[in-house]
Amino acid sequence: MTRPGPSAGAAQCTGWGAGLAALVAVCYYGFLLTGAFAPQLLARPAVGHVPWSFLLGAGLLLLAVLTTGLYVLVSNAADDRAERCA
Repeated sequence: MTRPGPSAGAAQCTGWGAGLAALVAVCYYGFLLTGAFAPQLLARPAVGHVPWSFLLGAGLLLLAVLTTGLYVLVSNAADDRAERCA
């Protein structure tokens, strides 16, 4: 008995997942390294009395949520196409 291999949709989702994870990781480590080596940049006020660190941290969280949602959409669309073709 043979097992079917991964579909083309699965390979596409793996590529999307790796790319989105790399994007979030680069942004996160950039934020982390900026805080470690140039904290004065993050301490400056951006809007009123709100520092850049708060805005960039909130943006990083939003980026993670949006990339997760995008991956779910792409993955579900690939699964739906695979079911229609089967």
